[in-house]
Order: sequence, then structure tokens, then C-alpha cells
Amino acid sequence: MLSVILPQIAGNLSFAIVVLTGYIKGLPIELEEAAFLEGCGPIQIFFKVIIPLTKPAFATVAIFSFLWSYNDLFTQMFFLRRPETRAITRLLNDLTSQEGEMVINWVCPDILFSDIRMPGVDGLSMIAALKSQHPDMEITILTGFRDFEYARQAIRLGVTRYLLKPSKMDELTEAIEAMVAQLDQRTAVRKKAPVDAVQSEQPETEQTEPPQPEEELQESAAGSFIVNNALQYIAENYREKLKLSDVAEHVYVSQWHLSKLLNRYTEKSFSDILNHVRIEKAKELLADLSLRIGDIAEQVGFLDMAHFSRVFKKMTGHSANEYRNLMQGRKR
Repeated sequence: MLSVILPQIAGNLSFAIVVLTGYIKGLPIELEEAAFLEGCGPIQIFFKVIIPLTKPAFATVAIFSFLWSYNDLFTQMFFLRRPETRAITRLLNDLTSQEGEMVINWVCPDILFSDIRMPGVDGLSMIAALKSQHPDMEITILTGFRDFEYARQAIRLGVTRYLLKPSKMDELTEAIEAMVAQLDQRTAVRKKAPVDAVQSEQPETEQTEPPQPEEELQESAAGSFIVNNALQYIAENYREKLKLSDVAEHVYVSQWHLSKLLNRYTEKSFSDILNHVRIEKAKELLADLSLRIGDIAEQVGFLDMAHFSRVFKKMTGHSANEYRNLMQGRKR
């Protein structure tokens, strides 16, 4: 840590000496002479006259020293190589997708800039998860990945802007203004909602169904995207000892939120969906007479033969042996 602290102290101290010396030299000498005539000694002049007048210079030094130390990523990356010695700037730079999502869920920012292609991260899945759990969050994609399909999907999920690197400052400013405008508009709509609710209680000769708000459409698109990814992950990994937490981690949402989305879009629980996939695959494997039923149960992810038998009969109305015999009878 000293390899980072000492250079920071040396650099900031040099900067402070230059700024404060120049500022003090610019102070009117008449102020010191007036204080001397009033009977102040050199020490009193320094603490009662010079120091109060140099507060702006001290503030400037403090702000610039903090910014330089906070943003000095290069020095930290060069000297602080062990994980336990990472400073906050290095820590933020090294965040994994799960850690980044945890920070976002903790802070709950109104505005977020994100890339769409990061190491080990599916940007679209992460955005869908954020929009589903935080529908009011305004997101702008800043990426070097030029793919129209990605842009189309991102916009469908409710992304405000899709900017390509390198972006001009005018583009970033416009994106921020657009996100702030949408936040302000949403706030205004919510303030107006109680008034509209009171007016709606009054009898009307004709009422029409209001259009679905745009944020609800975006939330629906995000939820559908998450559910589709979850179903695909289940279909690809049903053989494993799969838990709801595993799927939730893959689609970047909490277990509770994923369970709610699965019930909303499929009207089935996670265990029902997983069992359905496993039993459908078991039906296909039963056509192979060389496979024992116990081996089939293990291949589709059931560790307990008795559990497999109960689930199979519940979902098909037949035992596995009965179902195999029925399949063979139909072939004849």
C-alpha cells in the first residue's frame, strides 16, 4: 500500500505548495501591514488573516487531490496486484457481472450507462433483468459492438439510447438529457394519477380502455426475455442437479423475481417446468429398449428412481413400463 500512498502524498503535496504559495503571494500586502499595526505578531497574522483568506485555495487543493487519488487507476493496477489490497477505484474496475449487478441493486440508480458485450456477461440478459426489477431505471448502451439485432433487442427491452464507441460528448449529453426528460415525465404522470383517479369515479356516458403505458410494455418485453432465457437454460441443463437459484443467477435476477415471472408467463412453477422437460426427454429415451428405466431416470436428472416413477405417472397417467409397452404396441 505504501507504494501507492507515498507517490500520492508527494504529488499532492507538491501541487498544494505551488497553489497555496501562488495564492498567498497574490494577497494584498496592506492586509498584513494593517494587522501588524493593530499589534498582531507573525503567527497571529498567519492564522487570523492569511489562513481564512486562503480557504478557496485549500478547497481547490482538496478537490483536485481527491479526484487525482480516486481516479488514479494506472498506479493502483501497477502496484496493487493482490486482491486484498485493491483500492476502491481498482475494485470498481475489477467488478464481475454478479458484483456489478449487486452494486446496481443496492444503489438503485435512476440512470445507467452500460456496455453490451463484457467478459463472461450477456449484456442483453443483464439489461432485461435490470428493467424487470427496476422498470423506472433509464439505461443507455455505450458499446463498440455494431450489430443491428443487438440494437433492436436492446431498444425493445426499453433502452433509451444505443451509442457506438467512440461517442462524441454531444451524443452523451443528448442521451443524458433524454433519460432525465423521461424520468421527469414519469414523475409528472404519477403526480397526475391521483387526480385522474378521482375524476374517473364520476359517471361518464362512454368510457374507453386507456392505452397500455410504454413502461409496462417495456417491463413485459424484459420479463418475456428473461423467461425465454430461463426456459432455454433449463432445456440445456435439465440433466444437472438444477435449482431455481442456478437459473436465477444465469438470468441475473433474484429467485423470488424469477419464480414470479415463470408463474406469470407460463402459469407453472419452476419444479413443474423442470419436471415437464425431464419427462418429455424420458419419453423419447423409453423408445430405446436397450436402456433400463433406472438409467433413463438418471440420464434425465432424477437421482431417486421412486421420485421419477411418481412424477412420470403424475404427468402421463402411466408408469414408465406401461408407457413403453404402449409405445411398442403402437409401432406394431
